[in-house]
Amino acid sequence: MGHLTAETKGVNWQKQDVHVQLAQLRNSDITVALADSALDDTTTTKSHWHIRVDEACLENVKARVALAGALPTTPLQKAHHTIWVAAQLKKAVLTDGDFDTGKAYYAFRSLNIKKGNVAYTPNGADGTWTPKNPIPAIPADRQRNHKDSLRIAYTYTDNVAELERWNPFPVETTGRGKQWKMRAASSTLTTLQKPTKPFDATNIVVTGLNAQIDTLSYNHAGVLRLGVRHVALQEQCGFAVKELSGSVYLDSTHIVLPALNLKTPYSSLRATINLPFSAFDRGSRTSVSLNLVATLGAPDVKTWRAVIFLLVISASIPTERFRSMGVSRGIWLILSSKTHLSTYQEY
Repeated sequence: MGHLTAETKGVNWQKQDVHVQLAQLRNSDITVALADSALDDTTTTKSHWHIRVDEACLENVKARVALAGALPTTPLQKAHHTIWVAAQLKKAVLTDGDFDTGKAYYAFRSLNIKKGNVAYTPNGADGTWTPKNPIPAIPADRQRNHKDSLRIAYTYTDNVAELERWNPFPVETTGRGKQWKMRAASSTLTTLQKPTKPFDATNIVVTGLNAQIDTLSYNHAGVLRLGVRHVALQEQCGFAVKELSGSVYLDSTHIVLPALNLKTPYSSLRATINLPFSAFDRGSRTSVSLNLVATLGAPDVKTWRAVIFLLVISASIPTERFRSMGVSRGIWLILSSKTHLSTYQEY
């Protein structure tokens, strides 16, 4: 932990209300290993904290997080895998945050990220589950479930050392070849980012993340509203986003993208999408609405060929014509379609 400060306008412990005027975390490298080894929460009093944040700022912060590992099985397996997430942030600023656990309402006015890196893998090495000897008896004061019994019968040891050694991001150097540290950034930095393999959903590494999120809100009904002013990034497969903007509406029944704008070094896309989730049900007659104008360059066609193929068949373009298109040239698409996904389940 480097430097942590917080200024509040007041804390009301009885009403569980906190108003944070400014919170800052700088020059820190944090490792967090979560484990599913705790027993069920038996607290009878529910928490309903309401936390308001005028501004929260992260500068030169690195973090690695291992999510809860899998419980042991019978017989005990030798190896488990868990989800690992890593992030490096040159600077991130959140303003006007409103987090109400009682009403299950979470929102903020803006979030700006500059020079961020993010990595994800579901194949992180989990910790070790060791059987206890002797195995303690299960208390009789309440009925415990199977997971409770496993937590009591085994001791979990976090794999913190392996998590701390995990460094998925490319090495950044200065002009003289010296390794770059986040505190000594300069205009001469060069990121060594070379695409070496195709996109892999089990090993996602995003670098050069810059984002401006205008608004975000999520409520107890599962309704998400999001406004994106700008996002730029590059994935290790070589795919890069120069500009991503638009708004998102998501609830339990459908997702709406009313004005999606995407630009890469080779392509540009504008689209409006209304996708009811029931359209994925077998035999569903629910309509999906799509309006799209896109110019797709050859490198992006090669990377996202399967996605483009799905868009093409949704607009009833002859698939033989699309299959004959070589990836050595680009594609220009204007699609306006309202159709049923069940029609194309054979693909």
